Amino acid sequence: MQPFLLMKQTLDSAFDPGPLLLYGPNVKNTQIAQVFSRGKAQHDHVDHFTVGIEWGDKSRSVTYVRKGDGLAIRTDDKREAGQTVRLTQPMTPSITAAAEAAMEGELTRLRSLDEPPFKDYEWSLRVDRSRCFLTGKIYGHERGSEFFIPFPFDLNESHEESALLRGIIHVPGLRGNPERAYVRSATGDTFPGTFETYMASIVTDWAESRSQKLSDLSTQLERLGLTWKLAARRLNDASVELVVGRTPHAQQGGAHDLVSVADVGFGVSQVLPVLVALLEARPGQIVYLEQPEIHLHPRAQAALAEHLVVAAGRGVRVIVETHSNLLIRGIQTHIALGTIRSSDVSMNWFSRDPQTGIAEVAVAELDEKGRFGDWPTDFDDISRDTDWAYIEASENA
Repeated sequence: MQPFLLMKQTLDSAFDPGPLLLYGPNVKNTQIAQVFSRGKAQHDHVDHFTVGIEWGDKSRSVTYVRKGDGLAIRTDDKREAGQTVRLTQPMTPSITAAAEAAMEGELTRLRSLDEPPFKDYEWSLRVDRSRCFLTGKIYGHERGSEFFIPFPFDLNESHEESALLRGIIHVPGLRGNPERAYVRSATGDTFPGTFETYMASIVTDWAESRSQKLSDLSTQLERLGLTWKLAARRLNDASVELVVGRTPHAQQGGAHDLVSVADVGFGVSQVLPVLVALLEARPGQIVYLEQPEIHLHPRAQAALAEHLVVAAGRGVRVIVETHSNLLIRGIQTHIALGTIRSSDVSMNWFSRDPQTGIAEVAVAELDEKGRFGDWPTDFDDISRDTDWAYIEASENA
């Protein structure tokens, strides 16, 4: 996910940082070399990487290359309706010819204009960089003046790609400490930076608008065994307080038995951004969760799988980085129950080659019962071996 987060923070930036913003709220790199994979030897490293996005019958593929002490975009390929157009900067003769062929109808129309001032213009193609993408433009020239007309949407528009990337909800593994007062922030369809910054303000908006989402959130917290109620209190115009029920389930006369989220276990404050993100996300939006199980009791880890499945069922694209075998088993259980189809779940195991140190990815093929075949050494194997080691040790003691 790092390349996509780099693109997200580049698009979110208030200034143009170049092809990619290296140091930002989502990814923090201080040197170009940190972006590229390398091996054991000093010369064993790559000098470019490609990021691809595909949706429906469309796709976008951008290749970034090391250039001096910075980055440059080598190629930007966009496919739509069976047609692929490659943009480079500068354009080579062959790529220019291909682009002009794709734009033949538009260029012919422009060159046939006979009314002033267009009849004296010469039309040509040019490519400029627009943040992390390349943008093709038709330029008109006449006696030292020029203006441009963007290519049609099928050649250069990046609105859909930008919306997809900027819309990523990133819930990092480090989600801050519970606070007695959370700073209010503006909320909308996109969330620049990391999501925990917006969590308290979103809950406050739900409370003030009497949204069903706040009731759903309290129900989810209770199903995790954490608390039966969450409420937001406006402290002043700049900050809010989050309070939770002191007991895991509602009790008679306990409607106002609430304490600050800072006075309960870390599990509540750490899982809140996860649950709020899943509820707030729109269908088609990406929610990237890093270790959502942090600080949760094993029972809560297993129960958390249900909320991931429900969000995916609404059309949210949920991407989870986890070290919890209980969470994985919970997903498998929901596949077996038919709550979610195996074809809607992709399980990927990341490991490191012991000799080269290079990351390897193994993809599990799940059947309709959530079962998979060959799988690298798993958490379950470690748990089993640990149990046997304890049994043998206790018997031999």
